[in-house]
Amino acid sequence: AYTSAPQTVSVNACSGLVTFQVRDMYGNPSPPSGSTNVTLAPGPGGFYSNPTCTSAIGSNVLTLPAGATNGQFYFKAPGMAGPYTINISGVGSPVDQVENIP
Repeated sequence: AYTSAPQTVSVNACSGLVTFQVRDMYGNPSPPSGSTNVTLAPGPGGFYSNPTCTSAIGSNVLTLPAGATNGQFYFKAPGMAGPYTINISGVGSPVDQVENIP
């Protein structure tokens, strides 16, 4: 589940921090027993581990260590205005959040 609110990010700009949490089917934080890969999609602008969007997340996959429930990333807004849906999977059911690119 996302723990940060949707953002408004200018075309080709770097977002603020996006946070999410691994939860069980009841909505409770649920730390995985082993490392967990979290896939970010669609990613036309890319996903990054730093606030200047210069350190790309390889293959759009974050790896959370065993016992971690929280993850974070930044994204670079695509080159076109409009709604931008980011999907995270690997945290239970896939979850979408729609960002605004004015």
